[in-house]
Amino acid sequence: MEEGVYHLGTIADRHDMPVDGYLLNWSNFGDNALGLVTRAADSYRFPDYVHTVKLYYTGYTIATMGAVLSLVKRGYKVIMMEYSNTKKEYSEVHIMNHPLIQEYKSVR
Repeated sequence: MEEGVYHLGTIADRHDMPVDGYLLNWSNFGDNALGLVTRAADSYRFPDYVHTVKLYYTGYTIATMGAVLSLVKRGYKVIMMEYSNTKKEYSEVHIMNHPLIQEYKSVR
């Protein structure tokens, strides 16, 4: 276990993920993916020790965007976890130093 790190999946019923919890347990949300995932991320209760969220995503772009924006706004460091079909495993994708993320964090 990594100290201060929580492994969070975006949507439970799309792919198996090595996570501690999911934002949503279903993927049948039609055109409201952004709103539902953003609200779920806004209210997700993490243990007190958490400062970093490793976000496992399924490729549902709009849902992933909502989760990232919410978690960054809440002050968490977010590390994206991307699945590689060739390696058959997840690997880290670091986006937090991207200029757009830094600009968004400064606006909150």
